[in-house]
Amino acid sequence: MRKGQVECNISQCLLSDFSEYLNKNMGLFYPEKAWSEFEKKIPHISSSFGFENQSECIQWIIKQPVTKDLITTLAEHLTIGETYFFRDNNTFELIKNKILEPLIAERRLSNQKQIKIWSAACCTGEEPYTLAMILCEMLPNIKDWNISILGSDINIEFLRRAKRGVYRDWALRAIPEHYLQKYFQKEAEGFAISPKIKKMVRFSYLNLIEDQYPSLTNGTSNADLVLCNNVLIYFSEVQGRRVIAQLDKSLVDGGHLCVTPIEASLVNAPTLNIQPDIACYIFRSNKMAIFNRANPQLDLLKDVSKDIHKKKTNIRKKSTFFEDFLKKSPKNDNEEKEQKLTSISEGHSDENSVLTRVNGLYKLGDYHKVVDEVESYLIESQDTESQHINLIMVLIKAYVNTGNLDQAKYCCEKYLSIDSTNPTLHYLHAAIFQEFNCIKEAISSLKKAIFLDGDFSIAYFTMGNLLLTQDDFYEARKHFRNVVITLDKVYDESIVPEAEELTAGRLKEIVENILTKL
Repeated sequence: MRKGQVECNISQCLLSDFSEYLNKNMGLFYPEKAWSEFEKKIPHISSSFGFENQSECIQWIIKQPVTKDLITTLAEHLTIGETYFFRDNNTFELIKNKILEPLIAERRLSNQKQIKIWSAACCTGEEPYTLAMILCEMLPNIKDWNISILGSDINIEFLRRAKRGVYRDWALRAIPEHYLQKYFQKEAEGFAISPKIKKMVRFSYLNLIEDQYPSLTNGTSNADLVLCNNVLIYFSEVQGRRVIAQLDKSLVDGGHLCVTPIEASLVNAPTLNIQPDIACYIFRSNKMAIFNRANPQLDLLKDVSKDIHKKKTNIRKKSTFFEDFLKKSPKNDNEEKEQKLTSISEGHSDENSVLTRVNGLYKLGDYHKVVDEVESYLIESQDTESQHINLIMVLIKAYVNTGNLDQAKYCCEKYLSIDSTNPTLHYLHAAIFQEFNCIKEAISSLKKAIFLDGDFSIAYFTMGNLLLTQDDFYEARKHFRNVVITLDKVYDESIVPEAEELTAGRLKEIVENILTKL
């Protein structure tokens, strides 16, 4: 019942049900010993939904469909927004000296001037903006680099404040004076972060429990560094392990995950190794080591295409189109390239078997093995260059997820020159341009994809998001509406093509929420 009701005590049983609901849908874990603090938040939640009776409000919430609006309102009252610039300065010093400096040196040597960072619970933006300022100090020639910093959060209001980039004294209490003078400007409402820093960071809504990641669609793939601070402590053990596993998949091999010291014991993933020379709460991803061990899931996938590993009975065939492509492509390790070309001793099976296997490997996050399998198969194939396009598209995505952006771009453009009417190739081309922060080129590629396929939902969605970054709200709104129109043609349970297992119903919900804010 709505306003006018007399408040009643909340039963322990109802508190337990509500706690379970929040854990399932938001990952927020409230054990019984924390219920006294939990109860203090419920009056504010009830008021937001128009209830005076708190018990009836909880019962109403539990019975409602789980929508983004509902989760957003709950997040506003249940997530903590207290943070500030250079919070725990020791951690930022470690990131600077032990992670970013070696990474920058390595990328300079390989002439791959790109760095990708994801702040997975960015709150009001202080953490990703701090990292942007640190990189500006470390890279005097930062214009020559492709720097991508993503800040995501479940709280829409926090993200609004982050995008605005205006902060009061309390958020700046730990910032070095040099940074304050160089990167902020005093305004009537506080201190505004400089346009240069603001441009380096992109903010986006993301529910670590419900949403899909890593994904090319939301920019959560092939990160060099992921920060997930003060989040795991709110998750149950099961939810926390799932989040950690997905965050690890979002890292390039050798990338780093940073949590708070109190959360370090909650990180339990076989591919994440603690870095004792850095800190007990910074982990390095070592995917290649684990995937070289016995893995029951991989063994099952092997059964799908047993004949992939049959020995060849004939002599090596003449050079193929893809072999020539691989020789000319901009891979860094020429010796590895030559070895792949000269040591292929296994026969190839039909493409469907290979495609089934590599799609399974891709879902497991073994992107390096996807690259090896597809490259080897295509080198052996004697078919024309226009065939195997489905394998090529998996390969391009695997290149991106392993951080081989130049390779991905070269491969995509090579095959676009063969088949310029393939909308998915144009969409992948746009995704690669986004990774390079080439927004105009990405928009151009998306226009081609949409022209070729008028029902390409995720292309409309990506276009809408890109137009928002350009403050073109009118055109963005048009594209988001087209997402809804195209999704209305399919079942809510349908998987949206090229959206990394995202369902039509979930994508529609996200878009409808965006439209209410535009």
